[in-house]
Amino acid sequence: MALQISEFAKALKHSGARASLFEVTMTGQKPLEAAGKAAAGVESATSDMKFMCRATTIPGLTITPITTQYFGREIKTPGEMEFADWSITILNDNNMRVRRFLEAWQNIINSHADNVFNAKDSYTADTKGAWPWTGEAIITQFNKTGGPTQKYTMKECWPTSIDPIEMSYDNTGTLQEYGCTFALNYWEHSTQSDAGKDR
Repeated sequence: MALQISEFAKALKHSGARASLFEVTMTGQKPLEAAGKAAAGVESATSDMKFMCRATTIPGLTITPITTQYFGREIKTPGEMEFADWSITILNDNNMRVRRFLEAWQNIINSHADNVFNAKDSYTADTKGAWPWTGEAIITQFNKTGGPTQKYTMKECWPTSIDPIEMSYDNTGTLQEYGCTFALNYWEHSTQSDAGKDR
């Protein structure tokens, strides 16, 4: 088989997908509005997310096999689809707006002092068919021309853990950052209709 560099380059459209060309956006207005939080503060924090989220992963997908024995042989049939937790890494600014947003979100799920659930326990039309303590997060990937190519939407997600922030006099020349992990019920993938779409 002859080495055809030009054929490989032709197949690698837009010079390949780059790991650094992405943004994460998030909507959490419904949970925090239900808890009486100021909508303006929520919108500011969620708009900051696309700048402060510095790392994430495109989610994987697992279908767990069901095994059955037959005449000494193991037969595998498809079982249930599993959606793993999703994690992001966030840069911290001096106002800590994104972190305060995430902390307030967790507080309505289980309040710090009272150990009670602060959101309405209903799956209703006013939450667009989602539990009221959940939100949505979107990973958008871009090509080298700046056009969006792929979109992954985390559906009915909520923060399960917010990592601590390490602080030390010895830690100089770096910005604070921390991780946050979300549970989700499922995700959806869509291809954006621009120049980055497969032709």
